Amino acid sequence: MSLKVGGTTALIAEGVAVVALAAALAHAGSEHGATLIAGLFLGMCQWRSWRFDDARVLGDGLALGGLVVRLDEPLAALRRSVWWLLLAVVLTFPPFVVAWRLALNPVESFVPTRAFANLQPLAELALVALPEEAFFRGYLQSRLSESSSRRFGPLTHANLVASALFALGHFGTAISFARASVFFPSLLFGVLRERTGGIVVPMIFHALCNVLSRVLFQGFGLV
Repeated sequence: MSLKVGGTTALIAEGVAVVALAAALAHAGSEHGATLIAGLFLGMCQWRSWRFDDARVLGDGLALGGLVVRLDEPLAALRRSVWWLLLAVVLTFPPFVVAWRLALNPVESFVPTRAFANLQPLAELALVALPEEAFFRGYLQSRLSESSSRRFGPLTHANLVASALFALGHFGTAISFARASVFFPSLLFGVLRERTGGIVVPMIFHALCNVLSRVLFQGFGLV
């Protein structure tokens, strides 16, 4: 099948519609709201990408490291993925921790036993990072990049639009400008998707970011 798809406007409209539905599910009050939202994002990827041929799946970066579609050079892809993941963690986590402490200025001391209590990294990966990265970075950003090749310095138009929709989704599920600030890490997720050719690295990095944030809030007694 052809990799050419509809224009940018149609893709943005589709993204807004999915984000609005996710927000409605979040506000429905169901205890299964998070699972339903994850199902929505993964269902969109199945409908719009996974059910087609290997070229479509690879073009959308949804091969999941060879689990869905076989990669031609899996070892090279693995080395590239590990390199970019380590680079992202080393360059961003230390300054983030420093900035977080300066911004929130916690009164209590950090307590490791409290910080790492009740962490669910696998749930963060499977129920949050995977569906969000699959839809926003896999399907949406990939298709937007086919419709527009414009760049703004190091950032592609596709990354900027997908990140704006990602932030809109978070703002819609919890009306808070702090929630909309996920636009900025989303840009990094988008760069990782473009540099590695898939969503595995941004997915793992996304989950690690969520875990780090939870560790800080719990460790300093802010939750």
